[in-house]
Amino acid sequence: MSNTENRGENELRCSECGEIIKQKNELALGSIWEIPGGLEKLRNKMNSTLREELVSVALKWQERYGIAPQITTPLSEYDAAMLVGFPGHEYSDYMQDKMAVGKGSDFVYRGVRYQIKGCRPSGKPGSSITMVPKATNYEWDVLIWIRYDRNYAMQEAWQWDVEPYKKEFHDKKRISLGDIRHGRRLFFCLGKVERGTSVEKDIDDLWD
Repeated sequence: MSNTENRGENELRCSECGEIIKQKNELALGSIWEIPGGLEKLRNKMNSTLREELVSVALKWQERYGIAPQITTPLSEYDAAMLVGFPGHEYSDYMQDKMAVGKGSDFVYRGVRYQIKGCRPSGKPGSSITMVPKATNYEWDVLIWIRYDRNYAMQEAWQWDVEPYKKEFHDKKRISLGDIRHGRRLFFCLGKVERGTSVEKDIDDLWD
């Protein structure tokens, strides 16, 4: 079943929490627009051979041993870099001397420091995502949160600048899916879209 369900003519709901994500005619893809070739090129990047191999091994490991290797963090950092238009070869060069654990930003692109948070349910009972990891410091300019399905396919991504994030969440102990979705939408997966439907037209209109 898709992680989103159409309820009513213009509603998109999240199956994780049942919340209306946004009206279809309000969809926005943010910085995906800046990537030459648009959404199709982004999808190609997200389906790179190395990424597919990493995901395949992690899922096979989970099937065999019950718990998947911890790939969500490096995968979400890579996917976020692709979302903001970081060329793959440049991202590879940039990451060569970086440590696995660092304070503040996870990468810097065009002078902007990005911190990335990613969540992925295992598919087991009780693994549904209900809360979002909170930033522990503000030594970054932009935070991106990504939600995956159990197969590490990106379902949604939201961006927050540091000052609005600090103002909104500094005194909050827990950040819900509804809270994080008040940020700027970078990506949202509509699932399978049938040719000729109104949803497909809405997407086409975005790219005209």
